[in-house]
Amino acid sequence: MKKSESGFALIGLVVVACILIGLFLIVFYTSGTNGRAQSANNQRRVDVNALFNAVEQYRQNHNGTLPDGITDKPKIISSTLSDGAVNLCQALAPYLSTIPIDPVGGLAVPSNAPCTQQGMRYNSGYTIRITQSKQVVVEAPSAENGANIFAGVKEP
Repeated sequence: MKKSESGFALIGLVVVACILIGLFLIVFYTSGTNGRAQSANNQRRVDVNALFNAVEQYRQNHNGTLPDGITDKPKIISSTLSDGAVNLCQALAPYLSTIPIDPVGGLAVPSNAPCTQQGMRYNSGYTIRITQSKQVVVEAPSAENGANIFAGVKEP
């Protein structure tokens, strides 16, 4: 009898240990995912503010005019020339050492290189537009956890 009781106790301990390990992994995984998303969103806040400030410095130094290509339609800040994109590299180079890149949705080749470098390609992952009252808005459309990340004045 004692042999079967100790065998049962060992199986019980193994089952309890597996359940506790499973719960720990669930808690660890969900907190890690939220922490990564929060960290990425914090970087996005820094990036959109840097882009917004650079555009406003450009505007101040150019008698109120904005860099070419900024319209009332949101455009991706990118080196790709298309209707849905605007390349702000040359215009913002005096104000930014590099174009900020979204930590998840952006791409820069080669990475961390100045956008003025020969052969540099980038897609910042951020959009820019101008409102009806001529206010600049820079947004992070890839923001996670339902965050609404932007710099500038959004009009209704």
